[in-house]
Amino acid sequence: MATLGTNPNLYDLTQLQKPGGGIVDMIMSMTEMQDILKDAPFYPANEQTSHTYVRNGGLVTGTWVNLNDGITASKGAMVPGRAEIGMLESRLVIDERFSDIEPNFAAFVARMAYPHYEGLAQQMADAMTVGTLAGGYRFNSIEAHIASSSQTDQFGQNMFHDYSGTGADLMSILAVDWGPDSVYMVYPPGKAFAGVERIERGIDQADGVNSSTLYGYIADFKWYSGLVIADDRCLRRIGNIESTASTNNILDNTNHGYVNPIIDALVSMKNMGRTAVLYGNRTSWGQIWKSAKDRSNVNYSAVNPWNSPEYNFDGHRFGFTDSLLITESAVS
Repeated sequence: MATLGTNPNLYDLTQLQKPGGGIVDMIMSMTEMQDILKDAPFYPANEQTSHTYVRNGGLVTGTWVNLNDGITASKGAMVPGRAEIGMLESRLVIDERFSDIEPNFAAFVARMAYPHYEGLAQQMADAMTVGTLAGGYRFNSIEAHIASSSQTDQFGQNMFHDYSGTGADLMSILAVDWGPDSVYMVYPPGKAFAGVERIERGIDQADGVNSSTLYGYIADFKWYSGLVIADDRCLRRIGNIESTASTNNILDNTNHGYVNPIIDALVSMKNMGRTAVLYGNRTSWGQIWKSAKDRSNVNYSAVNPWNSPEYNFDGHRFGFTDSLLITESAVS
């Protein structure tokens, strides 16, 4: 019998429920090039369209006591919060005439559905990282949560760590320590596969490219999910990194030094970020790859189930997401 660990991710939950209808292939495709979607744990929300949680605003204070003496109840600085659940949907329409043209119509449908999986994954990762998803129900992103260079967590540690780059070619690296009561994703209670759905509508009337009516094969793809940041100590943004210049970037040794802001971010996290994962875009991923050739603190590891390379920065896995931009505004 399959069991779940402490942090069940999207693929874990899907495998446990043993679905049919190609949902495993759909989720494998959605997570293939988005490490942040592979790693995020998913839990059922306590409401249908949002999730109420409690943030720890400070440590509980104990009391030194004498024999035959008692203590009063200790109260932590607990702050309630609410995370919205975003509703992301896509619809596939294929002209039924293709059933006469394509020798294997089912395989053709599967190929045409693949861009929808990639699109949903890209937009969900966008919503998680930079918040570029527009319209409808959506939720605040990590970068929206850390939008000031002076922002601190509930224990006074800096959440933003600066490479001091300037210009219009800036990017960020995110450090996330996933887990319950820290940073995690939620989906509506009762939904299977962590809120991911594939609904086969069959042949029905639909709008063509010129808004004219046609009969086509229709399938709907849905993903209902929200991001919960319950502990600011488990989240960091290393930003103002120049993506194209020769200074103030990951490879730069002359200003901050190659690793200083990343190290500063990790050691400022809860438990010094021992289980935190770093996430970067194509540019920062490429710079880490280049650094793996000649730096002892960046290591290449064996392939994973997705057959994609992984790198380690001083014991912290460096994951990939295509949603982090190289055109960020400077954070001040």
